[in-house]
This record gives sequence, C-alpha cells and structure tokens, in this order.
Amino acid sequence: MMKKKAAKTTTYSIMRITHQISHWIGIMLILTVLAFAGGCGKKTITLSLYCSISHLPVAEKLAKTFRQVYGVTVVCIPMDDAASLMISDQDEEDKTSTKIKTFYEIRRDEVYGSERVRQLKNWLENTAYKNFAQYLLDNGSGDLYLCDSPVNLQRLKENNYVVKTRPLAYVTPVLMVHADKGSFFSVEDVLQSSETLGIVHRDLGGLGCETDRFLQSLRQKDPALSNGKIIAFDNETLMLKAWEEKQIAAAICWDSTAARGFPDIVPLALPRTEILAVPLTMCDLICGSDYEIMDFFSIFASSKKGQALFKEFEYKAR
Repeated sequence: MMKKKAAKTTTYSIMRITHQISHWIGIMLILTVLAFAGGCGKKTITLSLYCSISHLPVAEKLAKTFRQVYGVTVVCIPMDDAASLMISDQDEEDKTSTKIKTFYEIRRDEVYGSERVRQLKNWLENTAYKNFAQYLLDNGSGDLYLCDSPVNLQRLKENNYVVKTRPLAYVTPVLMVHADKGSFFSVEDVLQSSETLGIVHRDLGGLGCETDRFLQSLRQKDPALSNGKIIAFDNETLMLKAWEEKQIAAAICWDSTAARGFPDIVPLALPRTEILAVPLTMCDLICGSDYEIMDFFSIFASSKKGQALFKEFEYKAR
C-alpha cells in the first residue's frame, strides 16, 4: 500500500511539473512569435485599443512599452469626442507633412484611416446618445477596450462580447474646486450656490455614468438641488480646461486625472457611502484579430512592469 501511495504521489508530482513546463513553453512560444513579428517583419500584427481620453496617456505609454519590448504595434483610439479631433488633426498632418514616417506612424495612420475608425468618428459626430458599449455591440470591431464603466462592462459580458477581462487599476470620482469662488466642501455646496459645476456627459464612459448616479442620489435626498447650475462636457479634458480657465467653479473628475494634472491641489473626496472605486478593466473583445497576442498584452498590462506604469500615471494599482 505504501509503495502504491508513493507511486501515485510521484506520478502526480511528475504531472504537475509537466503541466508547469507546458505552461512556460506556451508563454515562450508567444514571446517568440512576438519577437519574430517585430524583429523579422515576417508577420505584421497591429492591435487597436479603445479608451477614453481620460486614460489615453497611460494607454499610450503601455502600448509604446509593449512595442519596444515585444515589437507589436498597439494603436490607441479614444472612444469619446476626442477621437474626432485626433483623426481630423492626423488628416491635416498627412496633407502637409513631408517627413519620412516611422513604422509605428505608418501603422497608426493605417488604423486611423480605416473604415472602422471613420465609422466611429461619424458615430461620435452624429449620434445623440453615445453609449460606447452599444456602439461595439452594433458595429463589432476592435481588439481591446480599456473600460472604466461597470455598466458598459456588464452589458458586454451579458452579450458575450468579451473573451477575457482583467481589472488593472482603480479610479474614483473627486471634486475639484476653486477656493476663491466660494467656501465649497461638497457637491451640495456648489449646487446651492450661484456658481457652476462641470460634469462629463453621462452616456459615453464611466465618469459620466458614476457622476450621474451620484447626482441622482443627491437629488432624491434633496430635490431642491436640481436647481443648481451644471454644464455637461463631451470629455474630461474639455471640462478641466474650462475649470482651469475659471469658466466653472467646480468639476467632478477622476482622482488619477486630478493628481496627474494638478499635483498641487488637493481635491475633495465624495462620500464613500455614495461613490466607490471603479475598476479600470482591460477587455479582450470577441471580434479581435489575434486572441493570443491580445491576451498577452493584457497579461503585460497586469504584470509588475505594467502596474508600475499605472502608478506612474497616478492610478491606484492592484
């Protein structure tokens, strides 16, 4: 009996070691494919990554680092109003520029000039209700989506539109105020004053959705707050530009954006009973062009190196 038990234990150990070796061989094969793609030019892989303008800086740094290490191009596409501006600017640059473009610039221009990005630009410019999850479900294109909206993420999961998801960091709405505009210690203080609060449109991403949910909760408690002056912006960048120029007295933005853009200002936290940290989640989309490479980019973003980049951009990493 003892010999049989020992034999079973030995067999189990061998199987476990064999499984671990197979796992690492698989990873090494992926690395080899990536290196071959970038170094030898025999296979061209270009991934597209949707994200809001709020997270474009860290997304582009992740994409650049991944390209430098593994040779695979990842092109970031803003999925809010900023996309129209970026694509239009690129069109103008293409008409006037005479410089020799890098391989990355060529691949980026190919993605920006593609039918799917033109379709996104047209949707952004002409659609009144801009829910990006619905856009993906209706149009079915793209590889990766850095999602900051739990609502959008749930819709994509329910419709089996994601292959895998990985939470990479966390963001929380905070209140930025100008002290010289009044004694504001909460959103209620701003709404009860004659000053203006800036928010992001609720439809497109997580910041707008979370802000809208928070404001609805406040109004349920005190209906008089609905009389406050509020301006909704098409994206966080436009809102904070207006705040910086003192066109508005206060603005609700992500904590990471506030820390990155205004390091000398301490924003006001919103009540934790109303607002929770939102996971910033990498979604591998079902319509993606290469599941293995998409998965490896997501693994890279959640690795120690990827997490260091999120911390560099003032996110609360996992």
